[in-house]
Amino acid sequence: MTFQVNLRRHRYLSRSFRNVLDMSRRRTITGIVTAAAIFATSSATAFASEQPDQESEQVFTFMSAAEYSEIFGAERMSEPVQPVPEGARVEPASFESRPAQPGPAWNQTIRWTFIDREGTDGVTREGNSEIGYAHYAARHNLFSDRPIAAAIQDTVPVQPPEGFRREYQSVLTNQVGTRIAVIRVIHWDNFVSNDGRYVATDGRPIGTISAYCENAPQNRCPNEVNQ
Repeated sequence: MTFQVNLRRHRYLSRSFRNVLDMSRRRTITGIVTAAAIFATSSATAFASEQPDQESEQVFTFMSAAEYSEIFGAERMSEPVQPVPEGARVEPASFESRPAQPGPAWNQTIRWTFIDREGTDGVTREGNSEIGYAHYAARHNLFSDRPIAAAIQDTVPVQPPEGFRREYQSVLTNQVGTRIAVIRVIHWDNFVSNDGRYVATDGRPIGTISAYCENAPQNRCPNEVNQ
């Protein structure tokens, strides 16, 4: 009888020990899994923090309308332009303008010139309140030569020429195609205006009549086009 009781007690203690051992093992395994999960989460968070922040700085650059259509698709040219993101940076352009040349009144002085793919002499003269740089720069907040260069240099007009009139476009965009400005340049490819009021005595075209930002209030460009 004593042996049977002790045996039963032994079996009871053995089962109890095994239960405790199993519980201990489960707790250990749970602790290991929990620790591993915490480590994986913290590692993922740390890794993510080391990745470059794609939204921290957006770089915008000028390109012609043809280049934009080729890269991002012609249908995106019909999308509305977007406001300039805070902290955006305009990438410097590589275009170089030629030195200004002296000229007589209605100020024929050539401010810069760029040649299109068809050989058109895309001059921009100082002009006056009707044509040229003096006409469009302050009125449309467009003082830089970079959008003019991007529109004309090594490109073609955006629509078939009408007589001596040429129209060009450039776009200020970022690396994913978000446009903040579309600049249109109106060029006269003859040394005499249509009404005969203006004559470029150097024999070169009258050149840029006007330039402005499309679909913008009063056709005024955002400040970023001048950076």
